[in-house]
Amino acid sequence: MDVNWDGITRAESLSDEAVQRRGALADAAKRHDWAVVLDLLAQNPDWINATRLGGTSLYTPFIRPPTAAPLLTSLGA
Repeated sequence: MDVNWDGITRAESLSDEAVQRRGALADAAKRHDWAVVLDLLAQNPDWINATRLGGTSLYTPFIRPPTAAPLLTSLGA
């Protein structure tokens, strides 16, 4: 299995739409809304290890409760 991390941490690196969508992923993971997380990851599988743009923690959707770990790992986290 390959591990992907796009290395993008700054909003200035992406279009406004991409910034909004990646923000939606980070927000959904933070509030444990796994339906939204999985929907966004299905549309953008390379985001499995994406961090919140402009964030300092560098958390990805994987850094969440253990119950989500098997599913996110199966997606490549």
